[in-house]
Amino acid sequence: MTLVLYGANHKSLDVDRREQIAVSEAELPSCLTRLYEQPGIREAALLSTCNRVEILLVCSSAVEAPKFVRSVLREIKAVDIRPWQDSFYCLHEREAARHLFRVITSLDALVVGEVEIVRQVKDAYRQAVDTGTTGPVLNRLFHEAFRIGKQARSKTQIGAGTVSVSVAAVEMAARLCDGLADKRTLVIGAGKMATQIMRYLRKREVRSLTVANRTRENALPIAEELDASIAGLHEIEPALAEADLAFLSLQYANRYLINRTQLQALDRHRNGRPLVLIDISVPRIVEAQADDLSSVALYSIESVSPIVDANYDRRLMAVPQVEELIETAVERFAEQHVRSGDGDEPGRERLRDRLHSVCKEEVARWEHSLDERNAGELRRFAESLTQRMIHTATHAHEPPASSPRNYTGKHDWGAE
Repeated sequence: MTLVLYGANHKSLDVDRREQIAVSEAELPSCLTRLYEQPGIREAALLSTCNRVEILLVCSSAVEAPKFVRSVLREIKAVDIRPWQDSFYCLHEREAARHLFRVITSLDALVVGEVEIVRQVKDAYRQAVDTGTTGPVLNRLFHEAFRIGKQARSKTQIGAGTVSVSVAAVEMAARLCDGLADKRTLVIGAGKMATQIMRYLRKREVRSLTVANRTRENALPIAEELDASIAGLHEIEPALAEADLAFLSLQYANRYLINRTQLQALDRHRNGRPLVLIDISVPRIVEAQADDLSSVALYSIESVSPIVDANYDRRLMAVPQVEELIETAVERFAEQHVRSGDGDEPGRERLRDRLHSVCKEEVARWEHSLDERNAGELRRFAESLTQRMIHTATHAHEPPASSPRNYTGKHDWGAE
């Protein structure tokens, strides 16, 4: 039996085509089941995210594996990927394991060090376990992946700092203001970056939070979620008069939303209280000369970007360390894979063939007496039951697959 990984990612296939083959959570059980039913396939798992669709198989023929995947995707997604086959990669054994380990440690991610991929890999494994398509090889492989993912983040700087401009802006503000707990905060804009800023500010427990936007309707959902006040752009001046700190992330048609003259006039109402403005809009919407005012501290995207760049450089410097951990994990998995063997494979294949044959015979006995809808239900039930019987019979003496949700880094296969 051979471990095979077949798929495409953001580096090999454009987003329009990735969207066509993305497998939803609702589609995943049927896709896994259909893969598992293909001749010679013993185990199957599927990872589908916005950046990749990758199928892991344990099968008797590595050559046939891509054909089976293409067939199932054509059936489930109604798309023929043969014209794009040069954009897909097919990796075997060590290379397949190495690729999964690079994925979960984020070395193969769009953003090195991102943490979301860990949850996505755990979800993919959980769904395969729940569907009944994993076995000893994939169980060992995924648990090794969970271990290496945890080691990479605990022993290296691969996830150091933030590489999000919005989060970095809030962290910079916290340093400038010596904390945020007592700060009255204004966020101008209700787009993606402004929303991220607001959520992070709430986590930092600011004293008060106001969102100002062109349209109240667009700001209402995030304001309700975070218990924030709402202001229109025509109410910017009174909102600024109350604020200690303001973030600006807005596309504005005119040259500036806020100018020096406005802020100078507001200073009389503020009694000299300092105002920190962090304008991450591009182009900027606060006049640069506003920084000349003694009570105003103005920062732009150029102040935030170096923080993001420095954090990303720290992550990149950790890549060689993570690669060393990965190579150790690959060899550990390979040794376990060889040591475990595949057992009585011919016997398993005969059992699978016999159970499928019995299933078809029994369905044929009864479906002629049913209407088409009920006959279809019978066939689906029989296929599902047969699949569960095969999985139970062929994996009866194997270590159980443990839930990735409760994974602690220890498992039954060579844990340290």
